[in-house]
Amino acid sequence: MALAIFVDGAYAAKLAEQRFGVWVDYDKLGTHVTQELASAEGGTILRLRTYFYDALPYQGTPPTLDEAARLGRKRSFFAALAKLPKFKVREGRTVRRETADGNSPITRRAST
Repeated sequence: MALAIFVDGAYAAKLAEQRFGVWVDYDKLGTHVTQELASAEGGTILRLRTYFYDALPYQGTPPTLDEAARLGRKRSFFAALAKLPKFKVREGRTVRRETADGNSPITRRAST
């Protein structure tokens, strides 16, 4: 049996941090999921790839120092993930939306 794993990076990171107070080792997570499924199925599982979906943080024009720093950290993280065997990072984009009621603008990840 072949397996592809799909990870919502923003959700996984927020859940791990807020609910469990941990950092996720995505390479170990992929290996663990593959082993658990192989054990449950009683056979060998071939992990084809782990797809990691997330968006780079919003950047204003010009970006603030904080925005630039967050972008650099996220790009470094994506580069590290991309070096893992059988990993593919899928980048989305983040856009700024003005609120209709005049409150502060919000940023959202946009579908690509």
